[in-house]
Amino acid sequence: MWRILLGLSCLLGLLPQSGSAQQWTGTARLALTGGYQTNTYLDPVLRSWQDRSSAPGLAALTPQVGIARKARRTRLAAAVRTRLYPRRADAPQFVQGHAQARYRLSPSWSVGASGGGTRLRLGSSEESWWGLPSVRWTPTSNTAVTARGGLTQRYVTTGQGTTVRQDSRLAMLNVAFWPTDRVRTEGRAYWSDGRTNATGTAFGGTGVSVRGVYWPTNQWSVEADVGVEQVQYEARTTRTRLGRGGLKVA
Repeated sequence: MWRILLGLSCLLGLLPQSGSAQQWTGTARLALTGGYQTNTYLDPVLRSWQDRSSAPGLAALTPQVGIARKARRTRLAAAVRTRLYPRRADAPQFVQGHAQARYRLSPSWSVGASGGGTRLRLGSSEESWWGLPSVRWTPTSNTAVTARGGLTQRYVTTGQGTTVRQDSRLAMLNVAFWPTDRVRTEGRAYWSDGRTNATGTAFGGTGVSVRGVYWPTNQWSVEADVGVEQVQYEARTTRTRLGRGGLKVA
């Protein structure tokens, strides 16, 4: 994890520190989530299928700290978070760091990049990183279209010490629209294609999702989302289609 923290610190240091128009802000937050799941074969931490049934109850405590710098044409933000699972006897270890940078070319166009890394330990060790350049277009004051594309890598180390690397290409298109100050909608489509280094096994997927948020008051929000995706692994003729939906009150 020290590599994630070092990379974010170097990215912050690359930007010029002078200029009266810049503004620095820091954030700290603590989130508590919990609930039950009906499918006990889907691990709520790994979000993947397991041979054994996992506990239906889930509780997670997520502290996060971040820093951001905003100037006339540029914006940079970096954050680090971890997640604790008090109900899990195996005590998963999760930590993630990410950074975003954006440069405004004109009132309607801007370019940017996002990157980061994640480390998870639960029996085996999983590490991943990603780097995604982006282009953003804002045709109106309440509409934004963002295209991202780049590379991701994932390393999985088993208990026997064997490490498998998975390289993947990823492309995303995001459209956000907020008709009023209290309503925000967002649609997203993605495509990915990758391969493992050891056996050359191919994998990938495509998917779309729609999310809407409504703030009835300044303190409360209601969020709903639906999505469908198709994933494939090695055999191009074998595909798995997944659907999901959710409702959240904050």
